[in-house]
Amino acid sequence: GKRGARRGVAEAALGSSEAAEAVTRYNLAIEITRAYLDAVRLRERQRTLSAQVTDLAEIVRVLDRRVALGTTAEADVLKMRTEEARAATDLIRTELAANRALSRITSRLNVAATLGSLVLRPLPPAPAAGDDAVVVTPRLLVHADVGPPREHAHRRQHGEARVGHPTRPHRA
Repeated sequence: GKRGARRGVAEAALGSSEAAEAVTRYNLAIEITRAYLDAVRLRERQRTLSAQVTDLAEIVRVLDRRVALGTTAEADVLKMRTEEARAATDLIRTELAANRALSRITSRLNVAATLGSLVLRPLPPAPAAGDDAVVVTPRLLVHADVGPPREHAHRRQHGEARVGHPTRPHRA
């Protein structure tokens, strides 16, 4: 009677909550991965721009000596100083963007970290065609362990293993 209906409603709510949790965890993993890849890309750009600023500073120094000797026009030095300032500005913007990406990672993980201390674990491979463990729909990721409530109850009663989630450690 009513008890069975309430139990069915509770199991449906549990299934819905577990599905929402799985989707949230998966989206969080994707967001963190994107932020990490942005941070790594920006760190490499930082290195390149830093070397460029150093090289341009040396060129400006050499051109200053040539202007003092009268072998180079002052306009050439001004062009190089402008280029050096542009590269220095790009470097500062890149450092800021890299720090923002790192901040997105650390806020989501609730840890204090530097970019060099983070290690990106590879994402699990996509399921093979016909693999019914994971069905991806445009708006929802549904796992075999997130099925209708009766399937959950059946699995629990019969001690069947749960299908793992790519971002969640396996629970025995």
